Amino acid sequence: MTQLLELHPTHPQKRLLEMAAHALHRGELVVYPNEKGYAIACHLGDKGALDRLVVLRRLPKNNQFTLICRDLGELGSYARVENSTYRILKRNTPGPFTFVLPATKEVQRRLLHPKKKTSGCACQSMPRPWVCWRRWVSRYCRPP
Repeated sequence: MTQLLELHPTHPQKRLLEMAAHALHRGELVVYPNEKGYAIACHLGDKGALDRLVVLRRLPKNNQFTLICRDLGELGSYARVENSTYRILKRNTPGPFTFVLPATKEVQRRLLHPKKKTSGCACQSMPRPWVCWRRWVSRYCRPP
């Protein structure tokens, strides 16, 4: 079932944030705005949701997915970042860029490039409701 949640731009309702977070936790897909238009998100640890995303978008099996990170600190837990790379990242984030970096052991195998062991990571500037929503999701939603 599709459900549209309209959040207030500066003061999002806690109840609507809870609904979106629980939808992710139940394995549903969520569409949210970003710098490039809209993106489809699923819970990082949910294989069933990832499979539905592949079918929905008709993606090839070896498609590489992007991990959306809150900030450079979170990005560092999913990718190995050297000093020179960190300077480039700091200069260009947040923004509409996806950086393909060597992955750490935290990234699940199905999200990696099969031969290169890299993953796409992005730090996006999000409107206030989505920042609150991400905080809510990271606090209350654990992998299934």
